[in-house]
Amino acid sequence: MTDLFMTVLDMSLKASFVILSVYLARWIMCLGNPPRKWCYMLWGIVLIRLLVPVTIESGISSLPDDFAQGFAAKWGNDYIGETHTYFDVTEEFETAVQHGNRPITTDEGGQYVVTGADGISHPKTVKTEIFPFLATLWLIGIAAMLLWNGITLLKLHRKLLEAVPTDHQVYLSDQIETAFVLGWFSPKIYLPANLTPQEQSHILHHERYHIHRRDHRIKLLAFLALCIHWFNPLVWLAFVLAMRDMELSCDEAVTADLDEADKADYAQTLLSLTTGHKQIHAAPVAFGEGDTAERVRHVFRYRDPGRLVTIIVMVLFAVSAVRLLTDPKEIIHTFGATMYGYEKLAYQDYSSSTYYEHPSSFCLTTDNVFWVMDLSYGWEDLGTAEPFPMTTENLNDMMPYRLAMDQQPPVTEITDSKIVRFTDDSHQHLFYLLTRHKTGSYYIAFGTSDSELYKTEQLTIQYLYPVKSGIGKHVAHEPFYQRCLESMLDEPVDVFATHLIGDDYHVVGFRTGVPKTDYGWAVFQIKDNMATFTGQMERFENAADLNDGILLSSPALANDSGEITDKSAYDVILIANPDVASIKIRLTDGSNSKLISYPDLSAPDMVIVPWKETAKADSVAIDLYDANGIFFGVKHQDDERNNLAELELAVRDLHDFPINHFAPGRLSYMTDIAEAYLEDPIAAAKSDLPSGVRDVTVFRGTHPIVQFAQNTLGSSYMGYYYSPDDVPVPFQNAALPLIETDDGWRWQGEGDNHGTTKRIAECWFSYKANL
Repeated sequence: MTDLFMTVLDMSLKASFVILSVYLARWIMCLGNPPRKWCYMLWGIVLIRLLVPVTIESGISSLPDDFAQGFAAKWGNDYIGETHTYFDVTEEFETAVQHGNRPITTDEGGQYVVTGADGISHPKTVKTEIFPFLATLWLIGIAAMLLWNGITLLKLHRKLLEAVPTDHQVYLSDQIETAFVLGWFSPKIYLPANLTPQEQSHILHHERYHIHRRDHRIKLLAFLALCIHWFNPLVWLAFVLAMRDMELSCDEAVTADLDEADKADYAQTLLSLTTGHKQIHAAPVAFGEGDTAERVRHVFRYRDPGRLVTIIVMVLFAVSAVRLLTDPKEIIHTFGATMYGYEKLAYQDYSSSTYYEHPSSFCLTTDNVFWVMDLSYGWEDLGTAEPFPMTTENLNDMMPYRLAMDQQPPVTEITDSKIVRFTDDSHQHLFYLLTRHKTGSYYIAFGTSDSELYKTEQLTIQYLYPVKSGIGKHVAHEPFYQRCLESMLDEPVDVFATHLIGDDYHVVGFRTGVPKTDYGWAVFQIKDNMATFTGQMERFENAADLNDGILLSSPALANDSGEITDKSAYDVILIANPDVASIKIRLTDGSNSKLISYPDLSAPDMVIVPWKETAKADSVAIDLYDANGIFFGVKHQDDERNNLAELELAVRDLHDFPINHFAPGRLSYMTDIAEAYLEDPIAAAKSDLPSGVRDVTVFRGTHPIVQFAQNTLGSSYMGYYYSPDDVPVPFQNAALPLIETDDGWRWQGEGDNHGTTKRIAECWFSYKANL
């Protein structure tokens, strides 16, 4: 009986959350005077929760995660009265175990027992001492409510013995004051004998709708739920409100097609047959129940909301039903990618004559490569952790010394297990066994196998470690990510930056290659101190030679669906240029401008820019500064969005501060591109364009050039060109004379066509043309 009461208590607690949710939804809906049938339907969800002990788990349940496990069982294990706790280093511990007390394992791997006041008996708990008394009280309450309701119905039946039948299932009696429906299988309508024909018509229409909707049965089930959960005040509230909504929704149905005069007659009938009080009983379904004043007001105020609104509400109701009728899924703990450490051993096989070195830390990467740290703090890759299904009993059988000491296994039900197989220098078959348990604890066992088959019965555990995971959302654990990336890329990796984006994601910046000239980034999701590689990764070969060492790349996403939104997407800027000491993101929106500063940068480095910062800007540019704070370049994140003000600024920057394609160390890179176009334009065009360049064109002539076109504003064109003869020429190598100026050359064509050109470096010139 105690277990049954605990089940009912858990059902009542879950139903309490649903009742509060329905009450809130009902209160919000009633602000707009909705059809009460919608509210009545919501109470049906509560009724199912109160009567059906079996539930379905779902990932969209509205119930808190704490409801995944029973509260009653949790409370039932709480100790009461005087208790004693003995750890496994005491003699009292052994005595208590011998008297049948089961040892409890701590997270650190030690054991203890809890006893009663005498030091050997089982301790008193809420389940053994309090719940039996509460279960008895619960049964007494149910019996009292059923007895009271039975007596009430017996008195009512005596009044109805002389009722006179009229037409089908309708009876008249002068012993009753209001009309009602009575009966489960063959419901009958009972009417006061002194009703007028009009009043009879209204009431019969009302009561027959109750029968059509099975309200007489629903009310009986609701009262049964009230009897079972009589100790919960929220259930009483739900019963009263549900019966009120039942009557209001029935009034709506029978008056929907009446005109105002007929509604007034119906309201008068309500006033005539009101009971004057609210009754809480299983039967009957009485016409005069509920708040009569509220029912009269609702008759005149109710209007049909229309088909579209009804469809929307039905969809919302279906979603709400699923969310409120399902329990949250119980978390199935798995052994995932993270760092693991231990404080002390939980088990050691002292019968073994072979000593094995204890690692100080463990690491499991996102692709299940298992690493251990030796006493010299060096990491060793032992291979891949593979699934290895097993039970707690299997684990217990692998610890012969523990069984010989008649001790219980230190772990609970296993929910996930993996094994790492390897051999030592003497070709001994060794293993690490990784297990995750229903209680949420982790264990790593080290042992030997009798053969290379590694069958369960051939494994012997030498050490068992309780371990804790060590990756957190706000912890930048570069060595862990380094091992993950090295195992995925199969080459050495340096991790130089970690940024948290969204609520649970890390963007990791890294260098790789031999030597480490390639830059890249990857995204990992962090949940329950575990890391999962999301599949998002981008890598740039020879990064220092690309785009001046400033690498803008596609967005990193901080969501599970892969949807790109302003809230979920982030631009990643990798900095491989050692001259960059700070950058400023310049956002331009019409005539407004905003700067976001990122100071104290030094290659290698990584900057994360949320799209929510840049989404509303017409243009986004990145200003580059050296260690002395001197501006030396600008990069445009999105040339397509550049507006007039931005382009004019770019023109000024182009002549006053030559773009940093021509910074020291970059000139030869640009020259190689230009020479490739001169040699074979078709082949060269297959390569990526330099950053900010729209197209590259070769113009032959007396002095051939390779023109790199940049921004276009109306009839204005700008860019730069390579002249292998180091001779300046007009726009597109036109046959026009150049006139030398103080800072370069200018040319004049037909009409208003004109332009300028300036020297950037040897064989390199910038140009501006207005056509």
